[in-house]
Amino acid sequence: MRDPVAFYNSGRRITGNSNRRPGKQGGTVWGVGFIGLGNMGAPLARQLIGAHQLVVYDHDPAVLAGFGSTDVIGPSQSRTWHRVPRAVLTCLPTSAHLEALLFGEQALATALEPGTLVIDMTTGDPSMTRELASRLQEYSIELIDAPVSGGPRGAGAGTIAIIGGRHDPPVRTGLTGA
Repeated sequence: MRDPVAFYNSGRRITGNSNRRPGKQGGTVWGVGFIGLGNMGAPLARQLIGAHQLVVYDHDPAVLAGFGSTDVIGPSQSRTWHRVPRAVLTCLPTSAHLEALLFGEQALATALEPGTLVIDMTTGDPSMTRELASRLQEYSIELIDAPVSGGPRGAGAGTIAIIGGRHDPPVRTGLTGA
């Protein structure tokens, strides 16, 4: 896998100028990073556009180009965008891909701010997920295991189910700040 920090830093920011703004229900909406724009990840990320300040990345430049619009801000315009997201969602092929991203040669875990949530939508190995969650706690980063049900069609239609699991406090606090 490519250098994870460069991988993350070469993403694109979509919508908004602030990492925090009032939500539609009166809560706070935080910036969100999304890594992995494959068959599931791309439609999931598109569902977040407009609801959150969104930063997206995939290793395939053609996939990133599909997110291009006048609302996309490239990394050259924001060298510190990796500090913006309150949460980073990942939708990667396997738990091994997530481990390489977080703890590989130049670990993404070291680039994220303490308090960041990593929300992993990979259908992965439960024991590896627990191990990664434990390792991320050393950086004051929490991992939410959030496998997705509904397939690419459901993701595109916004009708998927996400089953989230983590330790206290409840998952709802992760993105709303409530």
